Amino acid sequence: FEHWVGLGRSATHAKKYDFKLAEEALTIALKLNPKDLQALLAMGEFQLVRGEFAKAIEWFEKAKALNRNDLRVLWGLGDAYTGLREFAKALELYNDAFSMNREMAEAAYKYALGLKNMNLLDSSIQFHELAIALDNTRAKYHLGLVAIYLPRIMDFSSKKHLDAALSIEPENPWCHFYYGVYLEMRRRIDEAIEKYQSAAYFGPQMLDVKYQLANIYAGLGNSFPGNNFTNENPADLVEYMPYKDSKRAFSLYKEIVAINPKYSQAAKIHAQLAWLEELFDTEKRLGLETDNDKNLRK
Repeated sequence: FEHWVGLGRSATHAKKYDFKLAEEALTIALKLNPKDLQALLAMGEFQLVRGEFAKAIEWFEKAKALNRNDLRVLWGLGDAYTGLREFAKALELYNDAFSMNREMAEAAYKYALGLKNMNLLDSSIQFHELAIALDNTRAKYHLGLVAIYLPRIMDFSSKKHLDAALSIEPENPWCHFYYGVYLEMRRRIDEAIEKYQSAAYFGPQMLDVKYQLANIYAGLGNSFPGNNFTNENPADLVEYMPYKDSKRAFSLYKEIVAINPKYSQAAKIHAQLAWLEELFDTEKRLGLETDNDKNLRK
């Protein structure tokens, strides 16, 4: 039983993930022991990664029936409701978890994320800082602050926390992602691409990285509202042109929606895929027409 649960978790989160295998393994585990908390949590986590947030809630609710005070259950439900953009309900769950253990850094961090989603940024900063004070060995607590500080013009707090995160976990792919964002916002697109590429293939949870990278290759660029550099400024789009690679963009977009059909930017991705497919068809027809013209001249 434990081996099936372990296989399911590994197949969900590994770089070379296998969702079919993960679901099969966890289904077998739950047939063997349908009321095991670890197996229920693993199936809930699997559905989260797949973007099946409603299904994830069903599994986490089953886990909650076994142990309503397990923080992993509350966090899982909070993450699922976050995926459904029911941020108020998610915050309530994160708050319940924090109230049970105010000395746990992870509980403070999850609550901070919930506050950020509700746009309560000052309070979110406070709880991120609490998480760091409780445990200064986790890069993601600093990265949570980076995500808040980066969009603020002339606020250099992001660099301080980005450097701190990198010093703690230099191999953490999310450190490289946010460093890429930091560089791209400063027009250093070639360096940003390197950072994104190093982070993009660390498993199925790196979809935001793939999306950022795909937008560069598509020539669309990325949005940094209110900053001096953003794809919302037509003049800034010119700086993305040297890096345009439609085929690589297409491949990344396809990979994102294959991993998570309900990814937050799925609608934009499908529109872009349709446009790229039309572009490829046009190029192919033009190529054939060119060959025909050559034959006629002969």
